[in-house]
Amino acid sequence: MKKNLTLISLMLGVMIVLMVGAVSAVTYGPIGSDYSLCTHDGASDWICTSEVHVNDSSYANMDEEEEVQGRWNAVIPTNAVVTSVKVYVEGMETDPNVEANIQLWSTDTQESLTDYQAFSHNNWQTKTFQDSDLTDYVQSKVSAGQPIKLELDIEGENDDENHNEILIDYIHLKITYEIPECPFEPQDGRTIVHFSPSDKILSSGSSADAQTDNESVDLAAGKYGVSLYSWDYGVNRATQSQPNEEYFVFFYDSSGNLIAQSSDSTDLADNVIFADWEGQVDTNLVLSGAVEDVQGFHAVYPDGSSPNSLVAECAAFDFIEEPCSLEVTNPEEGDWFDNESVPINWTLSEGCQSIVHSSLYYYNSVNGECNTQGPWNEIAIQVSSANTVVNPPFEHGYLWDKPSESGQYCVYVETHSSGVKGYSEVFNVDHAKPYVNLSVGSPQTGTCTEADGEICWVKPNTPITLTCQDNNPNEPWQSGPDEIWYSINEGPVQLYTGAFSFQTDSEHDLEYWCFDKVDKESEHKFKDFFVNSESPTITKTVGEPKVNASSEEFDWYVNTGTKICLSATQGNPTHPTPGGVVIDCGYTYSLDNTNWDKIQHVSFDENGCFSYLEDSWHELSCTATDALGNTAFLSEKDIVDSQGPTTTWDHEGPYYSSENGKWVDGISNITLSATDPDSHPVGVDKIYYRYTVVNDDYCYGKLEGFEEPERWNQDWTVYTEPFGLPESCHVIEYYSNDLLGNSEGIHHEFIFSDHTAPVLTKLVGEPSTPKNENPLENWYENEGQKIEWAVTMDTPIEISCEDSSPHPSGIGNTQGSGIYWRVVLDGEYNSSSAQWQNSSTDHVTIWFKEQSEHLLEFYCVDNVGKKSETDSELFKVIGSSFDLIIGDKWDLISVPFNLLSNDIDEVFGNNSDITGIWGYDPSTGWHLYAPGVTEDDLTTIEPGHGYWIKTDSETTVLIGGSLFSPQSVPAAVELQNGWNLIGHYGTSNKNSWCSLFSLVDTSVGFPRWSSLWGYDSPSQDFVPLSAYDNTNPGRGYWVEMDVNDTYVPSSICWGLN
Repeated sequence: MKKNLTLISLMLGVMIVLMVGAVSAVTYGPIGSDYSLCTHDGASDWICTSEVHVNDSSYANMDEEEEVQGRWNAVIPTNAVVTSVKVYVEGMETDPNVEANIQLWSTDTQESLTDYQAFSHNNWQTKTFQDSDLTDYVQSKVSAGQPIKLELDIEGENDDENHNEILIDYIHLKITYEIPECPFEPQDGRTIVHFSPSDKILSSGSSADAQTDNESVDLAAGKYGVSLYSWDYGVNRATQSQPNEEYFVFFYDSSGNLIAQSSDSTDLADNVIFADWEGQVDTNLVLSGAVEDVQGFHAVYPDGSSPNSLVAECAAFDFIEEPCSLEVTNPEEGDWFDNESVPINWTLSEGCQSIVHSSLYYYNSVNGECNTQGPWNEIAIQVSSANTVVNPPFEHGYLWDKPSESGQYCVYVETHSSGVKGYSEVFNVDHAKPYVNLSVGSPQTGTCTEADGEICWVKPNTPITLTCQDNNPNEPWQSGPDEIWYSINEGPVQLYTGAFSFQTDSEHDLEYWCFDKVDKESEHKFKDFFVNSESPTITKTVGEPKVNASSEEFDWYVNTGTKICLSATQGNPTHPTPGGVVIDCGYTYSLDNTNWDKIQHVSFDENGCFSYLEDSWHELSCTATDALGNTAFLSEKDIVDSQGPTTTWDHEGPYYSSENGKWVDGISNITLSATDPDSHPVGVDKIYYRYTVVNDDYCYGKLEGFEEPERWNQDWTVYTEPFGLPESCHVIEYYSNDLLGNSEGIHHEFIFSDHTAPVLTKLVGEPSTPKNENPLENWYENEGQKIEWAVTMDTPIEISCEDSSPHPSGIGNTQGSGIYWRVVLDGEYNSSSAQWQNSSTDHVTIWFKEQSEHLLEFYCVDNVGKKSETDSELFKVIGSSFDLIIGDKWDLISVPFNLLSNDIDEVFGNNSDITGIWGYDPSTGWHLYAPGVTEDDLTTIEPGHGYWIKTDSETTVLIGGSLFSPQSVPAAVELQNGWNLIGHYGTSNKNSWCSLFSLVDTSVGFPRWSSLWGYDSPSQDFVPLSAYDNTNPGRGYWVEMDVNDTYVPSSICWGLN
């Protein structure tokens, strides 16, 4: 049976390693999904690092269809020229009955690339595929930079029914390629430039596509032969015509300027994959200057009819000879000429032919440069050479009778045989005379310019300066000054070497002149001088007020009103300097007599006087100066004090100050003191004062400013000692003078004088009740004093202190001001509790800390130390307070202890929410208390009893007292057989068994009561209680007694406690 072996597409992972040259070394990859490297050892064997087989399996079944895709990713430069492609297939047939044919196909085009080769049933075999179609296919992929995709087509036969297999082990791809090299060889005088071989230039793209990168060269000026080399490649070239594959070379100097351009290369051959051309394009290219950069450029850009692509590989530049040149050597740059002729010399280089005639021209420069474009003026035409030379260089010369006008010039020489030109540097022709100048330094006065016949006054140190200048100093052709000469009083002629001066006070006559650098002499000039060096004289007077300050090592104490006057006269009245004498004064001053860094200039009035402007130490410096600066000096040190003294007031004795005013009392005195302010005081003379009563609003600060009262007729008093004030609001006026008569402004001080002591008030809070009873014993100091109040330890005692009119200073704002109190417990005056305490406020609240009889003593002190009377009161302190909460409408209540007062009206009479209270006694029945009702018969409220109460709303009554207290019998209620109304003893909850334990027969342990009921005000309903339920403080209960018994507070409880 015959079967076709399926087409197997192989995954071929190949890494190609290239070396630039004619033939590259190549690396190969094996078949399979793992890309192991295989390399050729250079002989005959392929060396692989591992074995990888088709489809991760060693065998392909002859009767199964398989398809695997793959490709080579060949890393070959796109400009490579592929010369050969070989594919090696290694494998074997494992069944002797199998025969197979193998062929390579293109996966892209599905076309065969090689002929079939047969596999027999021998062992390992290697088949080599090498066809032009395969080479062309690989070249096209390399040029396009695309992967190489091949398929392996295997066709086989099997003549039995067995599943025979074939093993394909390795497939290797070998690509050989070339990159063209520059053909030019190095030789003497040759410069070779390599352009980038990977960059093709085009005529059909942008300007950047048509040029190579710039390449650096070093080419001197001269004549050169130019040779170019170019090439192109690609599969498409075999069928594509590119008619203009040509380029040329640009030459640039160091500034990027174009110097020259070569001729074009020849077009490359068409209809071949690879073509190149080399040849000489110029034999005598002249470079007029040095070249630093060259660049290849496409010859037909822009031409979009065809890419005309080519690689500008390299160029060779062969030096031939230097050009002919002419150099003008004279005149040189900066030469000056006056009366003599101008010599012109020039030299020819060896590249020139024999010279017979030359022509000379000149150019009148206007900007200091030689403009080669002219306009040029003839000097001489066709000047014959004195000698004919075959081998220059030879120096030629010509003597030019210079132009008649001053200016800047240059010349050029042109040879008639070679046509070369040479230019001179710019030189100068100067026909103008110089002129001399006089400059008189300082000091000077009068007419000190160059005007003849006028006198200039100077001093011996005044510098006289002479300068020489061209007539047109801004013209560059001027030769410049050379020497200056002078003579004094027709004496010897002297060469001027620098500034000089006249050394004696007298009259002097000066003559002076100069020469320029081409020996032209200026005109002579003359000037008269007077010399004076004597100083003026200064006179000074000091006006009033002033005080001698010699004790301070100064001259005077003055103020800013004191006049200081100065005058001055000429020092040399025989030859007085014009302009008279100018007096100038200034002074430095110091605020601390240490740092003399402040400066003030003096301005005089019409009388030549001034005053100091600042209070300070002053050092006056004055000068009297004439117009030549001859100066006299005067110095004086004065202390300026124009400030009045500073007067302050103070007090002796009690004093208080706040934002609302100032206060003293009757024993206080007012003191006044004055100081002359630092740091330059002349001293205090006297202090003056007076005072009177004014409106209280001044003392309270409620009135702005001060208007003197009409009754004010009091003269000023010289202050000698402190003084007091009667009670009222007073204004005190005061000021002082210093020894210079400087006075401060009048000060006003508003102050209360408070002579009235403060007043105490006391308020006893709740719970409390007034008393008038004797204490337990006579332990207090005031015999016969009664207890005035009964209170609890929770009762607040509020003490207030008020400072009395008419001018109260207030309480608690000064040290010692406030409320003082002490609590004497049972006569313990020496105990810590009896020590005086104080609070710097006008209000204090205290509480007693023990149940006992207390003596409370207290007083207060105002802000200026006046003390109130001391109050002393006895208090009886019993128990604590309790908030009795009463429900809305009906409620059943009790009191938990003996009250401070059991008067029912005192306890409940002030509560408007209560409309009635009912008590019950089994013997006498019901008893009523109704506020405002006179016929009621319930007058007291006692602990242990229950009471029905009716209210308009829920309310709370604060009560106080104690269940037990000294010298009082504890509470007890006599109960009768039947129903009784009782209350809970004490302020703590207890279960009813313990609360009513006094009603238990302790001999047998059974209660004598059989029913107990409370009342719930919110629900307005009765609540039965068992022995386990609590009875609560402030609550009342119905109890049913089996026998008569006494209900008292129980301290023991059996069974349920």
